[in-house]
Amino acid sequence: MESSATGHGPQQPSTGIVARRWPRYPVDLPLRVRVATLAGHEFMLGHGRDVSQGGMALYVPAELEVGDTVVLELILTGSKKPLTLRAEIKNRTGFRYGVEFLDPTPEQQEIILTCLQKLLDIETPGNR
Repeated sequence: MESSATGHGPQQPSTGIVARRWPRYPVDLPLRVRVATLAGHEFMLGHGRDVSQGGMALYVPAELEVGDTVVLELILTGSKKPLTLRAEIKNRTGFRYGVEFLDPTPEQQEIILTCLQKLLDIETPGNR
């Protein structure tokens, strides 16, 4: 992947094979994932990476299947409460899952975008 001209913006695949609806941002977000279990539901801690307004790469130590629906609680910088989104597992490699957010509202997408831009400013020295 290559970075944007500013060196801290969204990344796009350099091969051009996969067209994305939204740019992906190379950040690390802590999160909780609610997964269905035999006993009901359980929350597991994980990390989100390559985040966009429509989905992310998710790292969580759980056995999930492509097509499963999970509830994500994104812990966003500067927010007093987590952002809760439903997501569908689209692909899997080990404990890395590609998820697509299910029906995020425009407000939720704006919250994600604003948080991602703040995180990039914090993680890239000299960009204030």
